[in-house]
Amino acid sequence: MAALAPLAVSTSGVPRDSTATRFGFAFGAGDFADVARGCDNSVISKHHRSLRDGGVSVSHEFRGPLVVGLRGQHVAIDTTFGDGRTIWNPNVALEWSGFGIGAGWVTPNGEFELPYINLLPASAHVRFGNPRRLALSVRLMEGEPYFSSGGAVDARVNTQFGSRIRPWIGVGGDEPFDRAGVLLGVEARVAPGLDVGVGGRLGRSEGLDENAIRAGISYTWTHQRYDYYTPAAPPNTVLPSTLTLTLEGGKTVEAASIEPSGPDYVKVMTIYGQDEFIPTARIQSILDKDGNDLKKKVLIERKRVP
Repeated sequence: MAALAPLAVSTSGVPRDSTATRFGFAFGAGDFADVARGCDNSVISKHHRSLRDGGVSVSHEFRGPLVVGLRGQHVAIDTTFGDGRTIWNPNVALEWSGFGIGAGWVTPNGEFELPYINLLPASAHVRFGNPRRLALSVRLMEGEPYFSSGGAVDARVNTQFGSRIRPWIGVGGDEPFDRAGVLLGVEARVAPGLDVGVGGRLGRSEGLDENAIRAGISYTWTHQRYDYYTPAAPPNTVLPSTLTLTLEGGKTVEAASIEPSGPDYVKVMTIYGQDEFIPTARIQSILDKDGNDLKKKVLIERKRVP
């Protein structure tokens, strides 16, 4: 990042807002109990079944709370993966920082497309809380994939450690599982926009295992929106330098202030009074004039300094 020299006039793009497109892929496998019961809830028959599923998803987050997406899942029960069934799930949601809600349509559905499973015709979710701190989510047919992620219905609590690690714990059940089970998992950001995650389900019904494991990868492509303008010539004096940013490669930037701007950028006011946007992944340290490193405060606690 270079500061403009005094009296220079140029046109520069500054991102004022952004949208994002997420691409995801996940796969998993597991076991469940196929149990038939009588009117008095006694067990008439029970069988061990295996499942394998995998899926892809794409969603687009607009500048407001609106998110639209499409999931495609392939599920196989007691057979080779290629002989399974493909399920589609167009969906829409409204997502704010502290609350989210969404719904979609699952097709095909019913009890004839997959053996031993009655597919629900709709998907939905509701979220309370900020996922960057602590959030509770209840989901219906929104697992990726549906079944190895825990079941057709799940409730989970998730949080975030630092800027990269997002663990969760919860309970999942309903199709195809006979009983509820415990869900555990974690997702980690391994590169800007790139996340990997693993999760598992632990359960048992009528002496039969109802366990599953899944793994996934996703990439979020942020589309920066630019409002172009011609900056005014800087004043004869510059702003006091209170911060020194060290970027990858050892490059340093003198700044008057810095604040978070979206999940992957910070906005820096240079000593010449101009705003610049820098990817967080490039920042090695943020030192104040006393030598204190404020990187955690800006990138993890997401606070403006000074």
